[in-house]
Formats: sequence, C-alpha cells, structure tokens
Amino acid sequence: MFHWIIAFHYVTGYFHVTLLAYAGLRDPVWKIDQCLNSDIPNLLLQARNSGHVYKHECIPRKTGYKGFLIHDTTGEHLIVGPETVQLQLLLLNTMPDELPPIGGYRQGIRGVITSGKVSADCPAPAERNLPRYRPDRWNDNENIRRKNNCYNYVNTLITNTYAHPGRGSGEMYAKITADDLRDAAVLDGLAVLNPHPAANDSVPEAPGGDSHLVALFVAPG
Repeated sequence: MFHWIIAFHYVTGYFHVTLLAYAGLRDPVWKIDQCLNSDIPNLLLQARNSGHVYKHECIPRKTGYKGFLIHDTTGEHLIVGPETVQLQLLLLNTMPDELPPIGGYRQGIRGVITSGKVSADCPAPAERNLPRYRPDRWNDNENIRRKNNCYNYVNTLITNTYAHPGRGSGEMYAKITADDLRDAAVLDGLAVLNPHPAANDSVPEAPGGDSHLVALFVAPG
C-alpha cells in the first residue's frame, strides 16, 4: 500500500519546470499537468530509482544548455545527462511555444540533449571557491536562488533583481557588445585586468587579497 501511494502521488498535480539555458537572462519556467503527460512522472521515477536525478548544486558549470529543474511537492530535482535523454526531450516538448528560446536555438538544445554530452557536475569539497564558496547564502533561500544570477554571484551581491552589468550603477549597457558590457561592469565596481590577456594567452593568476577573476562571456543576439 505504501508504494501504491507514492506512485499515485507522482501522476497527480503539476510539475514546475525550468529550462536551464541562459546565464544573464531569466530561465524560462512553465507548468506541466502530470495527468496529461504521464510518461514524464514515470521516467522521472525511473531516473530517481537509478540515481540519475541530482540536486541543483550539480548544475553543470558551463554556458548554454545545462538541463532542467523539476519542482514538485518532494522538492527540486536536476535532470541532465545521457542517462535521461528521453525524459529531457519530453520536457522540452512540453515547453509553450511563446516562451524563449525559439526557432533554431531551441532546435540546437534538442541536438545537445540528444548528444548526451552535458552531464551533472557535482562539486567536491573546496571547489568553486573564487569567490569564497558559501552555498548556504545562495541556495538555502529559494527566493534568493531564483532571483539572482551569475552576475550577482561574481559581484558577491544579492539584489533579487537578476542583475545585469550597469544596473546597480544606473548606467545599463546600450548594446550587447563586449565593450558596452565591459564598461557597464566597470561602473558596477569591476576592474579590467592590466595588462589584458590576449586571446591565446593562458588563464592569468588570480589577483591577491579579496579580489577574484571574473570572465565575461557575450553572445550577441
């Protein structure tokens, strides 16, 4: 009877799904009716039983597609990796047409999922320590976790505004170019390395004191 109750729980109600695909922009979120998408809770249960469902701390450290977060009454679960390709494709298929990304970018995500090349990246102790690794500060409060992004993290500031370069100083960037975003970030208090590394140079040493390196990636359009 106990197992029957758990199974029943998984096929009723709704999932809230987040597509992890952006860095500076808010990731799209939508709702799935489990009764209309019964394959999804069944595949999710299989993934849980086989150990292929992860905590949000295991989100891959990369740009672009990083998997899905599923939020239900049991908590928040990261779905990513070659073991759950079918589940990830089904989740992508439920995404409303009006939500970004659309067109070729969405098709590109489908290709990345099918390739199985993106996997969970669970941190070992003492990793992710620049800036100083304080997971409780960023992760324990769901409101903070969902309303701050990588730009908040590198500035070590919680604003709950999904911060962008220049917003804190009142001088938002005018265009999405490397120069405009760099100048806006400098207004927020960041400093440009001097001398600046060339494209083929190795990663520079971290500065001393409380400073840390920040790499700004720009994808125009």
